[in-house]
Amino acid sequence: MTTVRLNMKCHLKPLPLWITLLATMLAVGHAGAQSGTSNAPPKVSLVWPSYVHILTGEPLLRLRADVTPGGHPVAFVQFFAETNLIATVTNPPYAAMWWLAPPRWAYSWPFALTAAAVDTAGLRAESCPVHLFWNGNPPLLPVVEVTSPQADAIFAAPAAFLFGAELLASAGDAGPVEFFVGTNSVGTVTQADTNFTVATPPYSATVTNLPAGTYQLEVRYYGKSGIGLTYGSRTIRVTNLGIQSPGLTSDGRVQFGVVTSFPGESTVIESSPDLATWSPIATNVPPGNAFTFVDPSPATNAARFYRAVIPSQ
Repeated sequence: MTTVRLNMKCHLKPLPLWITLLATMLAVGHAGAQSGTSNAPPKVSLVWPSYVHILTGEPLLRLRADVTPGGHPVAFVQFFAETNLIATVTNPPYAAMWWLAPPRWAYSWPFALTAAAVDTAGLRAESCPVHLFWNGNPPLLPVVEVTSPQADAIFAAPAAFLFGAELLASAGDAGPVEFFVGTNSVGTVTQADTNFTVATPPYSATVTNLPAGTYQLEVRYYGKSGIGLTYGSRTIRVTNLGIQSPGLTSDGRVQFGVVTSFPGESTVIESSPDLATWSPIATNVPPGNAFTFVDPSPATNAARFYRAVIPSQ
């Protein structure tokens, strides 16, 4: 089977509007002329590493790729350091381990790391490259990524959520990892296999009954050395009533999420043109701790402010 290679263009700057519009018109016209099975290639991106990294020591890295099939199922995903094949993965999740060990002169630093996806029709797509550097000063500091909750997330009081993290690079060991809300430890996770492998599962701790306030979340990685290294710092807010995730609907209406500690209570959404005069525009009695509000009036260029009010409180 002949493999057709399709390179993804990685633009550092957005294209001019007239070029974008022209490309859209051409794509629509081309799509209208097609019939039968789609020959669209898959789409692939490096999930980690996903940006420039400076590496130390002899790190063991967890490579991860996100793949969306095109017109045919994905056959396999490959990871490359420049043109050197690192690993081939045939099943999701598309992840592989890579020990960046000597001889380092096999690579010219910095070098590009890429992922490529090939489907069953032979169509191939490449990710944008991620450039890696090495400074030669061990020991390696492990890379631990907080996976949940999202940064600046808002929760209804008393908050309950899963505090999760994933190990992405280390000197070969896999924790343990301790979770902190502020200065309070909420749990330590020790993996059954203390060696870092592609099968090393995520770490998590359950947080419950967190009262209203703003909190700093951190994870502390100990490893075999027992030395605590802090990573993944992010801030969340626990509130009795809050607004989050503002945006526009497809038809140009303002929408946002409302988080409340008072399910079953009337929650009034008010708007104002000047933050002085407020008018009610909707009332919701949420069955749970959150609901989505969509303004019944389309958005305009005039200023409009919003707030949520619970009259009974």
